[in-house]
Amino acid sequence: MKKPAIRPRGYTTVTASLAVTNVSEALEFLKTALNAEVQITDNEENPAFASAKIGNAMVFVTNGWAAHGHVPHAQGQTSSVSLHLYVEDVVASTEQAVAAGATLVSEPQDMFWGERTAAITDPFGHCWTLAERVEVLTAKEIAARLAPVQEEEQLVDEPAEA
Repeated sequence: MKKPAIRPRGYTTVTASLAVTNVSEALEFLKTALNAEVQITDNEENPAFASAKIGNAMVFVTNGWAAHGHVPHAQGQTSSVSLHLYVEDVVASTEQAVAAGATLVSEPQDMFWGERTAAITDPFGHCWTLAERVEVLTAKEIAARLAPVQEEEQLVDEPAEA
């Protein structure tokens, strides 16, 4: 018997798995907000697991698996993991996600590393950074742009003198 491929066709080495309280609702959000295409579900009427394609990446959407510590977040909590999603147009994608029920965390803005990004939280507590490459920079160019940002952050963090 031939050994199967190390991963299924269409998957990368790392695949995000989102634990949610309602897989059907999460899939509807992902389709509406991020143009996801559902690939498979374990049950058409009341799925506990699904695989969805967003762009060229796959994500699992599941009720979680408590034995592995993978459970949905409590209402109002967000994940410590953020998903970085490359899109064609950050402004349009952000508007689409918010219209579909996402919470805006940060408005689209140009970043020192050459991307325009915005941050949202989906209705299930997952953090998403939407990113659009606007320029290709060398490591030296990024470092030069980072220095003033770091200086500004230090000034903000320093306590005011009395």
